[in-house]
Amino acid sequence: MTPQLPPELREWIACPLCKLPLHWHETECHCEVCGRRFVQTASGAWDFMLDYPAFLAFVTAAWREGQQAYESYSAKLAHRDDEGRYLGQIDEVREVYTEAFRLDGRILDVGGHQGRLRHFLPPTATYISADPFAALFADLREQPALLRAYPCLRQPCNFVRAPAERLPFRAACFDFVHMRSVLDHFADPFLALAEARRVLHPHGRLLIGVAVREDGTSAVPHAPHVAHGPRQAGILATVRTAVRKCLGGAAPPPTDHHMWHPTFDELQELLIRSCFTLEKHHWQKPPHSDCVYMLAARSPTSCSETAPQAELRILRQPAANRRSSDAALTPAR
Repeated sequence: MTPQLPPELREWIACPLCKLPLHWHETECHCEVCGRRFVQTASGAWDFMLDYPAFLAFVTAAWREGQQAYESYSAKLAHRDDEGRYLGQIDEVREVYTEAFRLDGRILDVGGHQGRLRHFLPPTATYISADPFAALFADLREQPALLRAYPCLRQPCNFVRAPAERLPFRAACFDFVHMRSVLDHFADPFLALAEARRVLHPHGRLLIGVAVREDGTSAVPHAPHVAHGPRQAGILATVRTAVRKCLGGAAPPPTDHHMWHPTFDELQELLIRSCFTLEKHHWQKPPHSDCVYMLAARSPTSCSETAPQAELRILRQPAANRRSSDAALTPAR
């Protein structure tokens, strides 16, 4: 129910800037190269976020505004503590993690929140969540419905506070890097995937899950100080919003807290340009059938900034063909 970083996992940790080993003390650690100091917070979580001075707040302004909107919305949902909603969320992705994909070994969950992915992991897995959300574990005891739905949350969670773009881990640490419903929140998805590749074992896999758009709406909806309505994803999104309101569910957040909304093709091209080889994709079942999961391996050779056009032409197939069934792009491990 609380965040932790056991001594044996500290061997995986590195400076988020220099990527070099840190020198550890009881409640703080530091990097001798760049001089950065990182501390263990009162909650028990180790904080590896960079502390920008106030006069440089503009550097992360757009991302911080979106993150604050998301955290506010998440707090409202936590206050409702709706067990039916939690069980529905579990059911929606159960087949993703028990049939389409199976994760085991050393698992880094980027944007992993409180570690709810542990609900689907075998006891042989070693899990750690990296998330910039500072207050994730503050009110868990006041959410009995959540704890009933996710018994794993009663156990301490391996956790570091860190952004996807500057992961505080050494190279080649993990068998899996998992990113679900977070790639569209990152300030820099390209850098985040580069970091994911860096921390993966040479034979490791990246699994991402994200909602994709198929219309011509803007891919970059978020702008500082501009309020937006709920994310427009066609008629289905409008119906979902209406149903939530009729059933007394939480309304969508008042601002679009996403940084961008990729298409299916953009998502695949991003992975290829990030030096990954696509192996399989899987569409989530309704009501979130606009969410696609992609499994990718580290490319065996170095990649250029220009993805192979022949490979991209193969991937750019009609949407109807993509959704007909799961597609194995290359033989999976």
